[in-house]
Amino acid sequence: MPLAANQNKPPPDSRGDSNTHVKHQEGYVASTEGLRLFYQLVGNGPDTVIVPAASWLAADLEPLAEEHTLLCYDQRSRGQSDAAVDDSQLGMEFEVSDLENVRQHLGVEMCALIGHSYLGAVTTLYAAAHPERVSRLLLIGPMSPREYPYDDPRNLDVDARLDPVGLQRLEAMQAAGVDVTDPLTYSREVLRVYLPIQMGNPVALERMRSAPWRFPNEYPEAFQRAFAALFTQSALEGRDWRPQAAAVKVPTLVVQGLEDLIPVASSREWVASFPDARLFTMPGVGHYPWLEDPDTFFPVAHQFINGEWPDGALPVSAE
Repeated sequence: MPLAANQNKPPPDSRGDSNTHVKHQEGYVASTEGLRLFYQLVGNGPDTVIVPAASWLAADLEPLAEEHTLLCYDQRSRGQSDAAVDDSQLGMEFEVSDLENVRQHLGVEMCALIGHSYLGAVTTLYAAAHPERVSRLLLIGPMSPREYPYDDPRNLDVDARLDPVGLQRLEAMQAAGVDVTDPLTYSREVLRVYLPIQMGNPVALERMRSAPWRFPNEYPEAFQRAFAALFTQSALEGRDWRPQAAAVKVPTLVVQGLEDLIPVASSREWVASFPDARLFTMPGVGHYPWLEDPDTFFPVAHQFINGEWPDGALPVSAE
């Protein structure tokens, strides 16, 4: 499956566009432990939107910068940020403190937050810990709020989403040692093969402009090591973030693709846990709604960040 042709374009230098006066800045923020955290700021809208996972999201969420100031950053050991020295420097508490360091460094007084996947939990924990800094919270396909066997009547066929030819090509590359001799090419192929598993509309992968495979932190081995350290069994066992969600008083919108592998019941529980939250579901869409249905996703995101509930966003009662 081809990906967008401009994906290998290197990140732009810090600059201001003299024609449109759109602010564009990038650099590094020091974490409490001294690790450098890469950030990219685009736009000059009145509201600042902070989004973790710059290497995965910044280029593709750039339409948000048409109305807002978009501040994306890479978490420690991810993207263009420094890798942690050891696993003791990885964990949810560091993810939350790094977000605060980025906010402070850029002088952002108040922000909307967008958290995708596990970062839905991170942004929720941040909003609970720093309520005076958050105006609105947008969660996209968030990981479940607790360790619980959610019912999922959809019976999604994951194997049907996997391209057998692509899988064979990937296995051949690994057998030939390409994962060692050319990890960038191998990393790109891994994403080309495995990302469609999470998508209801895999053709939409062609729209992806972000290129995380360019960065050694996102090569499969490094990515898996960082994730394994972040989500150790001891860290996840017995987790329940519903009390933190209950402490978040700002409007919260959870966007859930109905073809996402994450159970809809999980997102419903998130919504029921927040005091002021609604659920917006997207049919035919999986884990990447900004790629799979941008014509729906971006108007919904703009409207919510601008202070209005989008049509079709519904409250959920506790079950």
